[in-house]
Amino acid sequence: MRQKKRWFVISGILTVLAFAFMLPTGAVAASKYKVLHRFNGHDGSGPSGRLTFDPLGNLYGTAAAGGDGGHGVVFELMRRPGGMWKESVLYSFAGVENGIGEDPTGGVTFDGSGNLYGTALGNGGIIFELTPNPDGSWTTVAHGFSEGSQPFGDLIFDAAGNLYGTTSRGGMGRATAAD
Repeated sequence: MRQKKRWFVISGILTVLAFAFMLPTGAVAASKYKVLHRFNGHDGSGPSGRLTFDPLGNLYGTAAAGGDGGHGVVFELMRRPGGMWKESVLYSFAGVENGIGEDPTGGVTFDGSGNLYGTALGNGGIIFELTPNPDGSWTTVAHGFSEGSQPFGDLIFDAAGNLYGTTSRGGMGRATAAD
């Protein structure tokens, strides 16, 4: 009986020690995360989609809301000395009545020339292209859909430079084969 009691006390102590050793590990793991930027609405709100790095280590992405028109933004986070990041809005969606769409939901992807491509949901959906200008500004072009609507998700390029993505609505609804 005495041995059972001793084993019970020892197992209790071992359990407490095991939990004690696990706590610092969790605390250390949690401290590895760092907030790079807090959106304030004017510079975007509701970041969505994946982030994309450029060759210099800057990050690019979208926020589905906020910005000057309140309909989302494409942004860049530039790495600064000391581990700081500076956010710049590359394009602010003004809504379908005033611009080239609204509500970007996927990430952005670069082509071989340094242009950024992404999707926005408003007005049936568009694929947008942002081309960098020598002065640091970006030119925006919208590409509509001949079939399908409501693009959702990220775009990708194949080795030949063809752009692929998906829409969540529309299209023929069946596969067809060419003769």
